[in-house]
Amino acid sequence: MSLLWLPNFYAAMAVMFTIGIMESAGYVLYYAELQIRIPRSVMGYYYAALIPIGDACMFLGSAFGAWLASTSISAAAMIVASVMGIPMLLTARWYFTPPPGDISETVSMRDGSKSAERREEHEA
Repeated sequence: MSLLWLPNFYAAMAVMFTIGIMESAGYVLYYAELQIRIPRSVMGYYYAALIPIGDACMFLGSAFGAWLASTSISAAAMIVASVMGIPMLLTARWYFTPPPGDISETVSMRDGSKSAERREEHEA
């Protein structure tokens, strides 16, 4: 929204670049937490659905976004908030329950397996 009031193109590009970095960091953190919480048995199904659902949302946004924005800003905001909020509400319990096992155990097991691999390389 603030891009409309920026003084020039270069300031707008700097803001967009910064926002892109922040958005990417948010995605990385979100998917890291998600991978910890989803059981391995359904992980393939999740990623198989992730790309087609993302593509469908991008298509709907590009096809109906201009029309939606022209209706009224408050109606557009309510529809977008509900489309984003309903999945968050449906999965809210994931965010309040700890991941299975202790994260420190997972990290130490991973580090332990790496050190075991290094020992095997040095012994060979």
